[in-house]
Amino acid sequence: IDPNLTIREGLAIVSGDGQRTSNGVEVPFPLVVRSVIDGVPQPGESLAISVSVMRALMCPAQVFTDDEGFGFIRCRGGVVFGEETIMVTIGGPRGSQVQFRVIVRATPQGLANDIEILTADPIAAIVGEVRPNGIRVIATTTGGQRVAGRTVHFFSEDGVTFDPPTAVTDGFGEATSTVTFGCSNRNRGSIEVGFSEDVVEDSVDFNLTPGAFARVDKIQGDNQTGAPGQTLSGAALLVQVGDICGNPLTQQKVNWRIHPEPRASLRNVVDTTNQSGRSSVLVQLGSYGGPFTVTAQAGEVMATFNLNVAMEASQLRRLSGDDQTAAAGSIVAQPLVVEVAGSNGFGVSGVDVTFSVTQGSATLTRPTSQTDGLGVAYTAVQMGGDGPVTVTASAIGQSVTFSLGSGSGGGPNAPLEGFVNGASFRPGWIPGSLGSIFGTGITGVSGVVTSGPVPFATTLEGVSVTVNGVSAPIISLINANGQEQINLQVPFNVQPGTATVVINNNGSSVTINNVPILSAQPGIFEFAVGSTLYAAALHADYTVVTPDNPARPGEVLQLFVTGLGLTDPVVATNVAGPSSPLARTVVDPVVNLNGAAMENFGGYYAPTLATAYQINFRVAQNAPSGNLDLYVAIGGVSSQTTKLPVQSP
Repeated sequence: IDPNLTIREGLAIVSGDGQRTSNGVEVPFPLVVRSVIDGVPQPGESLAISVSVMRALMCPAQVFTDDEGFGFIRCRGGVVFGEETIMVTIGGPRGSQVQFRVIVRATPQGLANDIEILTADPIAAIVGEVRPNGIRVIATTTGGQRVAGRTVHFFSEDGVTFDPPTAVTDGFGEATSTVTFGCSNRNRGSIEVGFSEDVVEDSVDFNLTPGAFARVDKIQGDNQTGAPGQTLSGAALLVQVGDICGNPLTQQKVNWRIHPEPRASLRNVVDTTNQSGRSSVLVQLGSYGGPFTVTAQAGEVMATFNLNVAMEASQLRRLSGDDQTAAAGSIVAQPLVVEVAGSNGFGVSGVDVTFSVTQGSATLTRPTSQTDGLGVAYTAVQMGGDGPVTVTASAIGQSVTFSLGSGSGGGPNAPLEGFVNGASFRPGWIPGSLGSIFGTGITGVSGVVTSGPVPFATTLEGVSVTVNGVSAPIISLINANGQEQINLQVPFNVQPGTATVVINNNGSSVTINNVPILSAQPGIFEFAVGSTLYAAALHADYTVVTPDNPARPGEVLQLFVTGLGLTDPVVATNVAGPSSPLARTVVDPVVNLNGAAMENFGGYYAPTLATAYQINFRVAQNAPSGNLDLYVAIGGVSSQTTKLPVQSP
C-alpha cells in the first residue's frame, strides 16, 4: 500500500503489483488503481486495460472507478509454456497510465506423485491452540514441477483436527489447512499427509506445551465428616490444576475459601501448585454443626468439596420477633427468628424448620426454611384481621411460639434482615450498589414513586436515608399491600463492616445499628416470564435475551448485576458509570453457566447507569439448548442462581 497515495495526482497504483499466477488460475488479488485530480477522487472514470501478451493473461478491456476513485481489475492466467512476465497497462484520464507486472507460470493439472510438507519440523504449539494455515504442503511431479488441482488429505491419530481435512492445491501447487492441537499422548505426535486417506506420503512431528486454566480436579478429601474442633487430617483436601487435556500446570495460584466461613478454618495451605500441578489444605472444623463447602479456584475454574461438621441438633431456641404489634394487613417489623443448636450451644445448619399460624389470621413469607450457616431460620409475618396471632416454629421434635398483637404499627421500623442486596435480596449491602430496605412505616406513599434518572434525589416524598451520616440517593419508594420497600444506592465511601442507618419518614425517624456492609456480593438483575425468573442480559445488538430471543453458543452477551464492589478508576456516589475510561472492578468476576466457567472480558460499572455493573461474557460453544443455570461469583462469593435461555444455532 502506497502511504503517499492520498496526495498523489493522476492515476496511481494502490496494490496488486508483482503477483504470480498459473495457467487458468485467477490472480490472487485485484490490480487496484486510484484516480485523483486536484486532490479530488474521480468517480465513474473509464479505465482502458491492455495486456502485453494476450494469450498469457486475460483481463477486462475496460473498468470504471467507484465513488472514491478506485478501479479494481481482476485477471486470470492464460496459456504459457514455462514462465512469462506480463505487463498490464491501465490508461486513465488526461493520458495518464500505470503498469502492473504479473508473472504467469505453466503448471500441470492433477499429475502429482509426491507431497512435501513445507512446515518446519517439529511444530511447537500449545494444547488447545488453533493455528490458521498450521500445515502447508506442496504437490509435485517426479521431476519437481509443481502441480495444481491435486487433492491432499490431512490426518493424525494424536488428537489433531484439520479445517479443511482435505484441500486442493492452488496454482502454485500448494495447499494449507488450519490445525487445532487437541489432547495427545505425552503431548507429542505427528501429522500425516497423502493423496488418499490410507497412504502416508509425508509427515511432520509436533510438541505441545500445557495450555491455559481449564480444570481443577479433586484428587482427595471430598465428602468428609468430623466432630466439632477436629482437624480433618486423615485426608487433606487435594486438587490438581490442569489445562483442557489434564496436563498439570505448575507454579499457579490457587485460592481456597470456606462457605460459610464460621464453619471451619484452613491450615497448612499450599496455594501454589507443585511440579504435579497440585495444591492442598488441611481443614480444622469449627464449633458450628452441619454441612459446608470448601472451594479451590484457579483462574476462572474451581472445584467444590462437600464437608460436614457432625453435631446432632438438640435445641430449638427462639431468638427474636416475639411480642410485636402491627396493624391489620401490614408486615410485622421484625421477622420471627429461631436457632437450632447442638449440645455445645452452637448452631447447626441444614435443619428443616416449619413455621405455622396456630392462632389468629396471618400470612407467613417462609412457612418452611432450612437453618443457615449459623443455625438460624426466620420468617416474616403479614397480619390478617384484628386479633392476636400465634406462630409456632417446629424442628427436631421441638417447638417454640411467638405471640403477636394487632394495633397501630407506630413509626418507621426495619429489621436487620430487611437490609438486602437490591437484585438478589440476600442480606447485606455493598458500597456503590443497589440496596433495598424492607420494613413498616418507612415510605409514607401508596404504590410506587420513583426519583427519576441519575442523579437521584436524596429526599423523596419526605423520605431520606443516611448511612454512617452520608445521605443515600433514593431510587424509589414502594408500598404494595402494606409491604414497604426503599430502593437506594449505598454510598461508595461506606467501609465494609457494619453501618448505622437512619430512616426519616416526614419527621419520624428510626436508627438501625449493625447493618452488614460487605465488600462484594453479586446479585443478578432478573425479569419474569410467567413463573420463571431470567437473567437481565443483552445480545450484541442490544436486544434482550428472552425465551423467544435466546442466546446462541459462541455469542458474547452483556449481563447486568449489582454488588461487584470497588472499581478502578473509582466512581463517585450518585454518578452514572463512565464510558471512557471504563471503570473496571478491582476483582474480576466469574460467570458460571450450566456448571462451567465462561470466557469473560471483565466486570465494569455499567456506562450511563448507576448501581449496575456489566459483565461481557461468551456463551460456551458446546452449551446445550434450554433454560440453563447461571450465577456470578467474585472473591469466592456467589450470586443467586437464575436462568439464561440458550438455543443451538
